[in-house]
Amino acid sequence: EKHEEWIGFHIACFNGHTEVVKYLTTLDPNMVNVKINSGDTGFHAACERGRIDVVKHFTTIAPSVVYQKNNDGGTGFHGACIKGRLNVVSHLVTVEPSVVYVKDKLGETGLSK
Repeated sequence: EKHEEWIGFHIACFNGHTEVVKYLTTLDPNMVNVKINSGDTGFHAACERGRIDVVKHFTTIAPSVVYQKNNDGGTGFHGACIKGRLNVVSHLVTVEPSVVYVKDKLGETGLSK
C-alpha cells in the first residue's frame, strides 16, 4: 500500500525523531507498513540514515519489518550496508540473523553491496 501523503512519517524516521515515530505508531501501528512511491518504508529511511533508536523501535513493535522490501527488492539491511551504518547492521543481525541472506532484485544480499 503506497501513500505519498504519509511522507511526514518517513521524514521523522529519516531524521531520527524517535518520539514522533513512537507517537505516530501508537496512533496507528500500521504506519510501519506504509510505503512511498519508491516502495521504501520509514524503516528503510531509518536504516539508511543510521537512526538506531528508530530502528530499534521498529524491530520491537513489528519484527517483520526487517524483511520488508522496496521496489528494488532492497531491505533496510541492504540500505544500512550500502551506507555503512554498522550500528544498524549489527542490531539487525542480532535480532534477525537470517536477514543477511535476503536478496534484492539483482540477487544481491546486503553484504554483497
